[in-house]
Amino acid sequence: PCMWRVTAPSGSLVAIAVDSFSTESGFDLVRIYDGSSSSASQLVSWSGTRTNTSYVFTTGRYAYVTFSTDGSITRAGVVLRTSAVAPGCSGSDAIVPGEAIATNPGSSTYNNSMDCSWTLTAPEGAHPVLTIASFQTEPSFDYIRVYDGTSASGSAARTWSGSESSGVTYTGTLQSLYVTFHSDSSQTRSGVVLTTGDTAPEVSYCSGTTQGVSAGTALATNVQGSSYT
Repeated sequence: PCMWRVTAPSGSLVAIAVDSFSTESGFDLVRIYDGSSSSASQLVSWSGTRTNTSYVFTTGRYAYVTFSTDGSITRAGVVLRTSAVAPGCSGSDAIVPGEAIATNPGSSTYNNSMDCSWTLTAPEGAHPVLTIASFQTEPSFDYIRVYDGTSASGSAARTWSGSESSGVTYTGTLQSLYVTFHSDSSQTRSGVVLTTGDTAPEVSYCSGTTQGVSAGTALATNVQGSSYT
């Protein structure tokens, strides 16, 4: 079996999203628990084939993830992205890869008349990566804009509004991305969650013992290009 204990900073939640997923359906299972061990409430049990629209949030700063297989068929395996989700729109925030951007964590909708910004900076030599986990805003009027660099100068590299597909990514051309969210004074929707990473992510592979990792680390059952055992 594979086991990971994912820890986010105090005051944050853990978001886990599928990057790739292929297991023997019904027999080789990923389970995610809402706490620091398998005695916590189980949030999901996934097997078979899942798309990168699959994601889950904890209610606290810990997630416990297990992967178990039976004695027969194998598949290409699993890669999960983990992120720490801090409180939502709070003006202007500096974040690093592994911290998710969320307009309204813990609330069913965002508020009217919101203006927020996040500066995402990757480690030296890497580039930041944004991935849409969920996206529902009032089309054309409430939007996310993404700029290469540390400010909103110049043209936006991406403008996302309305319903955007989960799994869509944008890789920055510089070391930082500047991300803004604006909502007007009328309608709202369920909001936006963007996971963040970089082009040189840390990956934790299955080891047979519980591994403690920080939110932002990718979890992998096996090296890509092979199959799990």
